[in-house]
Amino acid sequence: MTRSSSGSDSLGRVLGIVVFLVGICVLLFTAYAAHTFFRGAPLAAPVAAGSNPAVPVTTRLTDSALKMLFHIGVLIVMAAVGSIIAGRGLQLFYTSSDQSNNPKDC
Repeated sequence: MTRSSSGSDSLGRVLGIVVFLVGICVLLFTAYAAHTFFRGAPLAAPVAAGSNPAVPVTTRLTDSALKMLFHIGVLIVMAAVGSIIAGRGLQLFYTSSDQSNNPKDC
């Protein structure tokens, strides 16, 4: 018995395109976040010579380095998630297309 599922195949294609576009939007947001992060003000403000800050320079530099590493890690995770989502959308789209071309017996 063959199955006629042209409706579900077109729904799968539409869902695949939507999921792909969501993944692309996540990637675009990641690129925008990286752009604003790296164009922003420096994380550690320079200390003027002769000033007596309450917090030592090494502590401020360590804090800013840790913040930068955290932001870079978040950007890497966001890029990976966006790529995975876009890949799943393409996989869903092509899987739905293959089923409409090759109907299988149930």
